[in-house]
Amino acid sequence: MESKKIFILTPLNTMNFSYQREIDPGWLAARISIMQQFTAKSLAAQSNQNFEWHILTRPETMQTVMSQFKPIDHSFILTVDESEQRIDIAAGESEKLYLIRLNSDDCYHQRFIDLVEKHPIRSDTEALMFQCGYMWHQKEDRIIERDYPSPPFYILVYNSIEFKHGKRYDIAGHNHVRKVLRTECFKERMWLWLVNEWNNKILRGSAYPDPMLFPKADKSVLKEFGL
Repeated sequence: MESKKIFILTPLNTMNFSYQREIDPGWLAARISIMQQFTAKSLAAQSNQNFEWHILTRPETMQTVMSQFKPIDHSFILTVDESEQRIDIAAGESEKLYLIRLNSDDCYHQRFIDLVEKHPIRSDTEALMFQCGYMWHQKEDRIIERDYPSPPFYILVYNSIEFKHGKRYDIAGHNHVRKVLRTECFKERMWLWLVNEWNNKILRGSAYPDPMLFPKADKSVLKEFGL
């Protein structure tokens, strides 16, 4: 089996949707609190700890994030440039690089990293897509199974030598991963999508189901995510 370096990348306030919002102390404190309570717990509970978690923040908010977030093992608070530098170094230490997307208010199943590391991917695979998971409305404590063709739970897979020489995939958002990359898809329910008042798409309505239609949360499901 090829050697792998696995990185989980969380864009805390580097999404570039709204600069003023992403540096707002109140907004940032709320996001850090959610990330600490849920995202960090799910990663601390991973049965396989062979990964680095990069929490990506803007340089001007670095000290704020570092003062408010209590780190877990393998976590690093970094700027985007600092993260890229660490990954570039790792490209010289393994055959494959796995770059995992995880938003700051979502979680992965405690077996996620183990599944990823042990899965024998095809030689031409460029991405792994996890199409099935759960949506959990925290305030109402309701949860529902959700399936998406191309959700924001995916892994970019690089040949380390090619990455070292500058190869990068050009993807216009998670909906385009399967359109432009050779992708393997998984049906195991490996993610937990958190619905909260700071989730802007939820507030705008969009295509999300009414949380009051969710069944009451099954605590055994949440436990599988370290919660």
